[in-house]
Amino acid sequence: MLEFINSKKEKCKFALLYQIMGGDNPEVCTDNKNYFMARTDSEHPIWLWTNSKLTKIKLNEIKENLAKFLIKDKKIKCTCDKEIYDILRSENYKYLTDDYFEMGTYFCEKLIKPPVVDGKCRVAESKDIPTLVKFHKDNALEIDKVEITDEQSLKDITDVFDSKNRTFYVWENDSKKLVCMAVINKNGDFARINFVYTPEEERRKNYAKNLIYTLTQKVLGEKLLPILYTDFNYPASNKAYMAVGYESCGLLINFSCQKVLVQ
Repeated sequence: MLEFINSKKEKCKFALLYQIMGGDNPEVCTDNKNYFMARTDSEHPIWLWTNSKLTKIKLNEIKENLAKFLIKDKKIKCTCDKEIYDILRSENYKYLTDDYFEMGTYFCEKLIKPPVVDGKCRVAESKDIPTLVKFHKDNALEIDKVEITDEQSLKDITDVFDSKNRTFYVWENDSKKLVCMAVINKNGDFARINFVYTPEEERRKNYAKNLIYTLTQKVLGEKLLPILYTDFNYPASNKAYMAVGYESCGLLINFSCQKVLVQ
């Protein structure tokens, strides 16, 4: 159903659309040529793909259809190309909120070997969950500026452990200390690496590079295409990914829309 997305970079950039379409009953709106918007359900973000040459008529059509996904008095998260977001902003699209996050998108076809470090990569085990819960909480606070509870962090971690398509990995140093974590999330022809985190005291030691390198090597060995989504304005992580061979697919914007209930 996404045959009109032709280039490899565009497919990688919008890989989450393929995951959404693999679900049970996705909400979809498309003209099968110029735009495609979809979400898993009303609790998940809308992903909007558009071609590079939209007419004014098509832009208006997109705005009208996007509004149909909105729920009164509820912020709905959206993801699209920066060019489309800039148009919505410049034309004062009435449902836009002030939420704005720049997301880098990457894929890898050829690896670059990082410096050798002590320790090894292994699949995470149940005994690792307390450490992973702390890593996840610290990452949410540092990157997203959100303080999540122990209960929420535990749920997020155990959801990965219980998933058939996602696997948690850790880098364990020679002292048996966990110094980095990441998840492989398989979806069709893609494998997304996320939940990447290294505690502050273990950074700049090449642990993250070695973990990402090892997991990417595994993904490529399974004939899947590895992809990453990052905080575009967090240079350290972006540089680490590029250092092991990841290439940029371009910039996406995470934003929100909301229909306000008039009193």
